[in-house]
Amino acid sequence: MLRMTITDYWQDVQTAQNKLKMLNIEDEVDALKFFFRRRENIRSLIESLVFDVSVVQQELEKIETEIAKSESEKLRLEKRKDVLDELKKQLT
Repeated sequence: MLRMTITDYWQDVQTAQNKLKMLNIEDEVDALKFFFRRRENIRSLIESLVFDVSVVQQELEKIETEIAKSESEKLRLEKRKDVLDELKKQLT
């Protein structure tokens, strides 16, 4: 789920970067001013997307670490249970 979201974010970044590359000065009043405003808006969007994807990646890494710890703890507890079962058999 999160990996899909990360891929989506990077696709959005690429789309915005392509839009920035293709940005032209339109034939309108104050065209240069609008061009720079559009350019800054796209740059701001790209920065926001990159920040969002970095947050999602950090969250994914955190979750993966927690999963690994949980699996390790589960394995440890299963081994402990097996040892206790063996001791129980020996006592009876």
